[in-house]
Amino acid sequence: MLATRDPFSAYRSVAFEAQVAGSRPGELVLLCIEDVSAAISRAVWAQARDQAAVRRSSLQRAANGLAALQLGVDRDSPLADGLLTLYSAMARCVTASLSQFDTGSLARVVQDLHDLAEQFRANLA
Repeated sequence: MLATRDPFSAYRSVAFEAQVAGSRPGELVLLCIEDVSAAISRAVWAQARDQAAVRRSSLQRAANGLAALQLGVDRDSPLADGLLTLYSAMARCVTASLSQFDTGSLARVVQDLHDLAEQFRANLA
């Protein structure tokens, strides 16, 4: 059963679950942002190497991560509307790339996620 699973995916899954188990809420947001960014980067890598299955699974992981980020937004926060709008736009871009891959749009999403992660880190410190 384990032989059919991509070793990178298995390692990433175990590492992610271990990090989640020991995280505070703000750290969970960062973890999720980093996971979405990594999934998109894997999709871009797979697209460049014509690996459709890896591209598709990576984009689906990114879409799931963005859905988790949306569900985790504190609706009472003054930033809630802005974050929900941002996550929704990112999710649309990722979902659209399932049928028509757009490296440029995905690169902008990764950059936006990087910028967002920097802000979250600054607020956690």
